[in-house]
Amino acid sequence: MCDLAIEVYRTAVEMGSLAAQDCPVCLVQLGLVTAADDTGVHHPVNPDVAEAVTLAPMNEKVTGQLRAISIAAEAYDDARRARRSATESVGLRLVEGQERINALIDDSVRSCAQQLRTAQPGGGRPSATLEKVQARNMELLNRGVRQRTLYQHGARTDSVTRTYMRELIDRGAEFRTTVEGFQRLIMCDDEVAFVPPSPEARGQCLVVTDKGMLWYLARVFEHTWERAQPVSTVEQRQPAEIVSSLEQRIMEFLVRGYTEDSIARRLGMSRRTIATYISRMSTRLGTSSRAELGYVIARRGLVDALVDDPSPDEVDPEAEP
Repeated sequence: MCDLAIEVYRTAVEMGSLAAQDCPVCLVQLGLVTAADDTGVHHPVNPDVAEAVTLAPMNEKVTGQLRAISIAAEAYDDARRARRSATESVGLRLVEGQERINALIDDSVRSCAQQLRTAQPGGGRPSATLEKVQARNMELLNRGVRQRTLYQHGARTDSVTRTYMRELIDRGAEFRTTVEGFQRLIMCDDEVAFVPPSPEARGQCLVVTDKGMLWYLARVFEHTWERAQPVSTVEQRQPAEIVSSLEQRIMEFLVRGYTEDSIARRLGMSRRTIATYISRMSTRLGTSSRAELGYVIARRGLVDALVDDPSPDEVDPEAEP
């Protein structure tokens, strides 16, 4: 109470009554004085009595709300145990239907508490897909969830994807790109991961909850992450090491006899960009055809030891990140 109300109440106790026109409203609201009688006079009430009468209904209401909260919390804990038991007992399950898959991914991503790892092959992402997930990913960053995403180098040449990366980097997200091929992965808190069952699968997804498999997928991601190039918001052009690694990878594919379309699919880049790289290499090496270029590259030993290409022929650009 304010000093005035305290002084008025003290006077009322001393005098035994209080004129209505001199009574602060708060004394009536707190029950510290009786309602004014017919003569317009209030009488002081013992604070212990006033407290019991005034706060009893409030205490009862708060107690009821706390009881309801406790019951609901126990129910949610039961549901969490049931969900954990159901997923851990399987370890690996196939989910079909893109809507169902996207709903499962969205639910798991929103539940992330510590870290979200994502690997998205295939270059730039469709604007509709990025718009759909940007608000969700911003919310994760605001909650302090670490968010790391792997793209192929082709993503750097896509204006929509660059804008998306720049906005999330400003909020604390991390992006890296690599020339290497890899499979799609979404991994939440080392608790659940989503991977394709095969490169050709459409509308299908493997949900992984087995601890051993999750450990392996995390190590694969970390290995690729360490070798990838960080994306910076201040880049004006592609770093020289990225251009060099792209050319090296394109030369490997040329030696294998891949077409420009096939190389573009594997590196997540446009056919025109690949054709530009091939034209530059052909000019430097003095060749007049793609076949001759591949032969000269192999003959001169310009590529490192060839490794199996893990990237799929096709990737699904509409899959959510």
